[in-house]
Amino acid sequence: MISNNIYHSHPLSEIEKLVNRATVENTVFAKWTNIDVSLMANSESDISDAYENGLQCVSSIPVPSDIGLKLFPVTNHLASIQGKAGALIYLYFYPISLKSSGGAGKTAKEVNDAIKNSTLTGDGAYNQTVIKNSQMVSHQPNWFRPKFLVNNNIDYFNLDETSGDYPTGNESSIFKPEFAQGLNLPYEENGYDKALKVYSNIQSIDVFAGAYQKILVGNDYVFQPYIMCCEAKFIIID
Repeated sequence: MISNNIYHSHPLSEIEKLVNRATVENTVFAKWTNIDVSLMANSESDISDAYENGLQCVSSIPVPSDIGLKLFPVTNHLASIQGKAGALIYLYFYPISLKSSGGAGKTAKEVNDAIKNSTLTGDGAYNQTVIKNSQMVSHQPNWFRPKFLVNNNIDYFNLDETSGDYPTGNESSIFKPEFAQGLNLPYEENGYDKALKVYSNIQSIDVFAGAYQKILVGNDYVFQPYIMCCEAKFIIID
């Protein structure tokens, strides 16, 4: 075995200074999802049932700032972050494939049969996975236009408005053909050795995100949402 010369040429106290962060720095991980766990019983079966039951499809897709797209925290990260200085190091968004629970005038069976039967047609299959409740690859249009807000400011992403170039001449903050074209999923922002954003005092963190797929059911189109997850890593001055 070849010895690492760094450890032979430096005493342990010097190595610690070279590779370790200051003792006042703390790594905090945070996670959000669009499944509201606050309404569940304190049991493993409730979250399993939520994934098994799926999400209801809709007839129209909300804008990125809609309260319905606000994700729910599933970690106690604010207890370690709030009121402190820190840096955002890492962001990761990903969707989870799951069956439909119907909606928009269609039954769950009608929507799920349309997804399943799409694999048998020459027009191509809808984006799903062969493994239940697993991470999906991207598709377009996917309506993934995330918002990451710290202290009520859009500090990362600003995708809830479109280009301002409207072929129809109708000015709007949302031009739907552009709005539908979201970032590809899964989506990652990684600062590696450099922070994505530095904050002097973190008071609140809010995340908005969603992913949809347009599905033809009979003669009508519906929009199927999928479970959306967001993960983040902060370095906090504790």
